[in-house]
Amino acid sequence: MNVDDTCYWKQDEQVLDDMYRMDFTLPSDAHYREDIILYKMGLVDLAQDAKTYLEEKQRNDAALRLKNKK
Repeated sequence: MNVDDTCYWKQDEQVLDDMYRMDFTLPSDAHYREDIILYKMGLVDLAQDAKTYLEEKQRNDAALRLKNKK
């Protein structure tokens, strides 16, 4: 990015820091889902089990909300 012939930023020089969890990060942030973490660690079978558990929990929660809405 140049402003008045002065370069302030170059895309190819961008250095990304390792991700870290900040104090205000929501627990529901997808980066911190157990299945994603396990998958990144190469534990694909455990990641699939964790994802299945999460999906079942979400379906159950949705059913409870629908039941209590009536």
